[in-house]
Amino acid sequence: MEPTIRVAVAGLGSMGRQHVRVLSELDGVEVVAAADPSEEARQRVAQNVDVPLVADWRALAESGAQAVVNALPTPHHHEATLALLEAGQDVLVEKPIAVTAAEAEELVREAERLGRVLVVGHVERFNPAIVRLRELISAGGLGEIVTLAARRVGIARPLAPATDVVIDLAIHDIDVCGYLLPATQGRLAFASARALWGNQQEDHADLVLRFGDTVAIVQANWITPVKIRRLTVTGTEGLADVDYLEQTLRIYRGAPKAFAGPLWDFFAVAHESEPEDVPVERGEPLRGELAWFVERVRRQERSVADARQAARALALALEARNMIRGTSA
Repeated sequence: MEPTIRVAVAGLGSMGRQHVRVLSELDGVEVVAAADPSEEARQRVAQNVDVPLVADWRALAESGAQAVVNALPTPHHHEATLALLEAGQDVLVEKPIAVTAAEAEELVREAERLGRVLVVGHVERFNPAIVRLRELISAGGLGEIVTLAARRVGIARPLAPATDVVIDLAIHDIDVCGYLLPATQGRLAFASARALWGNQQEDHADLVLRFGDTVAIVQANWITPVKIRRLTVTGTEGLADVDYLEQTLRIYRGAPKAFAGPLWDFFAVAHESEPEDVPVERGEPLRGELAWFVERVRRQERSVADARQAARALALALEARNMIRGTSA
């Protein structure tokens, strides 16, 4: 029988409460403590889960937890994650990994130096449709990847957003693009965005990134009157369409044929393909993410490759925001 992993949660906002819920349901996991300065937040957790509650996340270092989920507000990600790593605990920190690229790099560097597990809560990686798509791409099922087009729009802007739409929404797709194309480091080619109605933070954004010869187009906003979470991947051997919300993956297979002619170098003809629905076993992405983290902790798989990729996603998102605002890093 596998040993029980003792886990604590820092931060009991909407996301932190979900972490407590899922962790308490996982086999081989004991939630030994949860922390939040708000008594109201602690009481909301106490109504549903029997777990020791404290006000200060620093107390989690003495809670007996082997691992901690850091779901504190983003400005506290760096300080708390660094302190917990130094206390000898493995950490899953919610996205974004930190506020600045320098903070993110320090966390990756220190986790590697200390030999600790550090992962970042980019939960879309664990959407079952994205898991199947990555398997398909890795197996060459779409041929050479030409373009990725991500659309993450709607439906309601936060009343008082802590950050802009690039850091809040688009970073999900920046990370997924890097996850699907791990062999090439992404770079920003173009970014455009606007803040509407006198808002201080950008409400819609369009980004173009390059991963080698592959182009990734990311559209994000919280003003569209319908919630859409979609990714289309075009390759030389077909096209894949993912609906994140429905957790579906549809493939259109086929490659264009090139014909030589006397008046041109070539022309390409692509025949229309019938859709093929790829079987996807639906599931809660957060459950998949936390189960994966716990297994990493159990087996002490200390590679920081995933955290480094998350740091790169943050760096690209910040670069995009700087381009939009006409500022330097």
